[in-house]
Amino acid sequence: MKFGRFGLYILTLFLLPMGLSANEQIPKSQIRSLQVYNDFAVVRLMDPGQNVDGCTRSNAAEFVAVLFDSSAGREMYSAVLAAYMSGRELGFGASGCHAWGGSTVPRIYRVDFGDIP
Repeated sequence: MKFGRFGLYILTLFLLPMGLSANEQIPKSQIRSLQVYNDFAVVRLMDPGQNVDGCTRSNAAEFVAVLFDSSAGREMYSAVLAAYMSGRELGFGASGCHAWGGSTVPRIYRVDFGDIP
């Protein structure tokens, strides 16, 4: 089967969105628990998000993963830890899923403190 440039272009436009993640705004919540591993942490929320990426853990909306693979990730973990220790609420921006215990949970890219407009 020969597509040519135009056919390849159309096929690319059709397939490209399949690999993209949705962005989710997880509302402010207190942290129920925190599990820390070598290269990531898993936060369990009191008020779950929506799991718009369809992560595979049955109760995935109750969790978010914070990755330590960058300085931004480590700084977000510091903010999460400070909120956990003080009992403050945080909101999150999540996109994509992270493997945890044979399933996946939402992965964060942003931490929100205070009132966000």
